[in-house]
Amino acid sequence: MPPQVSVFIASYNAPKFVGLACRSILGQTFRDLELVVVDDGSEGQTRSVLRDLARRDQRLHLVEAAHRGQIETLNHAVSLCRGEYIARLDHDDVAYPHRIERQVAYLNAHPDVLAIGSLVGKIDVNGRRKATPHHTIGNRKTEPTSRPPRVLFLMGPTLMARANALKAVGGFRPKLRAAEDRDISWRLAALGRTENLPEILIDHRDHEGSLGLTECRTQTFASLISDLSAIANHFGKDDREALSLVDVGNDYVTAIRAYEELLVGLYPVKTLVLLHFAKPRFLRLNSTRGLASLCGEIAKHTLALPWDPFKMRLLMKLPRVAFYEVWGNKSWPGEKSPRSTFSARDAKPRSRL
Repeated sequence: MPPQVSVFIASYNAPKFVGLACRSILGQTFRDLELVVVDDGSEGQTRSVLRDLARRDQRLHLVEAAHRGQIETLNHAVSLCRGEYIARLDHDDVAYPHRIERQVAYLNAHPDVLAIGSLVGKIDVNGRRKATPHHTIGNRKTEPTSRPPRVLFLMGPTLMARANALKAVGGFRPKLRAAEDRDISWRLAALGRTENLPEILIDHRDHEGSLGLTECRTQTFASLISDLSAIANHFGKDDREALSLVDVGNDYVTAIRAYEELLVGLYPVKTLVLLHFAKPRFLRLNSTRGLASLCGEIAKHTLALPWDPFKMRLLMKLPRVAFYEVWGNKSWPGEKSPRSTFSARDAKPRSRL
């Protein structure tokens, strides 16, 4: 008989952390579960750790696959899940002992809710707790047509969804690698109600300086594309051709232009794109020349007719963009000093838009 809950982990080269992640699931207060681990062609000791755990607990189902990449591995794991509810955990995170019990109880009590997430604690690579939560409740509802669009974000490793809902949306989309949790949040919300539980149920391991410049850029663009896809789907537009133009990790601009054409007269895509690029995280990734170009684009766009309140919001970002152009990685007054999101070897020169 299938378990009520399937938890899946996509593992890759994480011998130091994957054992703890698995044990945090196998040690849950909720016992009627299976743990599906698909290892994505790891080298070194990762598979030895997993094989040992699988021998000790028959609820752990280990699949040793050839290396294909994170999204393909996540989808492979989902396809093997047999439970009524499917939950995700990342290979270096740690679930609290009552995580599954709390989420199952909520879904059982709220049959109209398709998926839930939770708050997240933050730990460093040595397991030391950090002071502030990594993820708060944020938006309490999903509004793809708001300006900017708002989604009730289900942070990846906190996700628990009804199996039929997760499979109905087609799992994770490879074109949106690095923003797959935002994308799945949008698509599940389009099917029905989603929620975040107002308590910390996992510890997310924060690898400072581990996100390379290229991956950070990929995440920024993929997040924007996921928003544009949600807007298009809300208006009943088939965006498969636009999405197919994404060259993951390389060219996103061609796809953005296609979305601009697809949504003409329905949503101010150009304003949204410029507002997205004016976020501090993206500003820190750009060269002075790129920031000067962005300043010019914002000024030209916001002063052009027709005028609307969304443009005013963008115009208010112009001083911040100009500040970063002059001062580079220094923080805007009143803004918390950012930790590095990319390693020292990637830091120079900063990339252009």
